[in-house]
Amino acid sequence: MNASFSTAGLKTLFRYPLQGREWGRKMLYLALFWLGGFIIPVVPWLFAWGYSAEVLRRSAAGRSEDGLPEWGDWSRLLMDGLRIFGAGVIASILPVGLMIVGMTYYVLVVPLGTMLAQRGNEMQFLFMMLSGMFVLFLTTAFSMLLSIAAGLVSGPAITHMLVKESFGALFQVNAWWRVLRANLGGYLVALFLIGGLYYAMVLVSSLALYTIVLACLFPLVLVALMPYMSLFAARLFGQVYREAEVEMPAGSPLPDAAI
Repeated sequence: MNASFSTAGLKTLFRYPLQGREWGRKMLYLALFWLGGFIIPVVPWLFAWGYSAEVLRRSAAGRSEDGLPEWGDWSRLLMDGLRIFGAGVIASILPVGLMIVGMTYYVLVVPLGTMLAQRGNEMQFLFMMLSGMFVLFLTTAFSMLLSIAAGLVSGPAITHMLVKESFGALFQVNAWWRVLRANLGGYLVALFLIGGLYYAMVLVSSLALYTIVLACLFPLVLVALMPYMSLFAARLFGQVYREAEVEMPAGSPLPDAAI
């Protein structure tokens, strides 16, 4: 475990989104973009993701002490948001595709098996049902494994893409794989912290569903938590990436990517 994950380092990480000059105004803008995503699909979130990308780049460059960045350069925010959206789509193709295949097979096989059972073909019905459940279980298991693998490699891959400001850098596997190997422990700790914070956010948000009044406030509770969550993750992944570059052997610089 790196020294940056000491108690003092963790306090700095958790306090980061709530410090700096006019942090409240900047967080409010980010919350409005997150809220806008529930009204206008995806587009406002592109700018929210773009803002997190700027935080990540500052952290990777060792400039987090400057506080939250100012809002501006909207074309850059949009481009970063599109890169993150594209990377997310690519990372989800295989897991989601496998789930769709398994569900489709199950949905098609069950009615067919029921029809065979009505005709007295009980053995064929049993075979259809068992094969449907087996395929669904198998595709679900592989989908979960792929999701876990994607979660592990998406951190260094997306961070490398954002640092280089190029979507093509996402496919520089040798480059971001060296980053992952150089600080594997840091990325595992980062995933643990982000996962814990995510489940805490889900728990707090779910409390808003216990009464009718609080249920109406559920979107607002979620919008209040998402800006903090996204900036914490961006700050953390940028720091882990920077530490990996420091720990990499001398003479092995990461390649620049063409935009």
